Amino acid sequence: MEIGANDFNLEQLELGSGYKVTLTPVVIDDDPVAAITDAHVNKQIDYYVGPTTSAAAKALLPYANSNNIVMVSPSSTAPELAILGDSLYRLVPDDRKQTPFIAQMLANDDKTHVVIVQRDDVWGRDMVSAFRDSYTGTVSDAITYSVDLDTVDFAGLARQLEGALDATPGAGPDGTAVLFVGFHADFIDLVRAILADASLDDVRAVAWYGTGGITTSTPIISASDVARFAESVGLTSSIYHVPGTSETDHLITQLR
Repeated sequence: MEIGANDFNLEQLELGSGYKVTLTPVVIDDDPVAAITDAHVNKQIDYYVGPTTSAAAKALLPYANSNNIVMVSPSSTAPELAILGDSLYRLVPDDRKQTPFIAQMLANDDKTHVVIVQRDDVWGRDMVSAFRDSYTGTVSDAITYSVDLDTVDFAGLARQLEGALDATPGAGPDGTAVLFVGFHADFIDLVRAILADASLDDVRAVAWYGTGGITTSTPIISASDVARFAESVGLTSSIYHVPGTSETDHLITQLR
């Protein structure tokens, strides 16, 4: 951010525009609303680069909207935050763009039944809702887990997923898939719980798909045990979908 601000200021100086930006870091980890209120009232800050997460953006948006504060987020992607007339601007499209292509990938692979494992936050709920709107097959009730990973029983989550796959009627392993809607740390913990329980057969027999939260994830690739599992189930993820373009224009990654 400092490099970007310096480059901007040098350009404005050369143009003789009279404009200059000054960076003031605002830490929002503990209490986002209190932090942005203090910065706005006491430091007269009206323009923010951030926040980086959808949850933080959702928390800050009511105050930003009511006080004409502009937030430019580089990475918050929950679809429900894309509201006309609000004060949040994003440099990336919301994640709803991914879901039609993920649904098409499943259809192309003849996957007629999907069991979803979902991070239980605004991003995860929006992603699952958008996927259901696009997918024409059968979707089991989503298996959710808390964003507070320290409280999650991943061994129990793995058994719950196994039970859901076992209860999926008619499709068999060739027609059934797991869709993981979460991030790399969540995926790693779940996979290691699966690897620790040799009795979980169904989770190893079906194909796995994921959203952009795990695409090209260095932590997953670097964890050899998790990477081997990802390879064995053909983990495939979509980063971004541009409506109306050909399949070759979509960016897909598969861990191989």
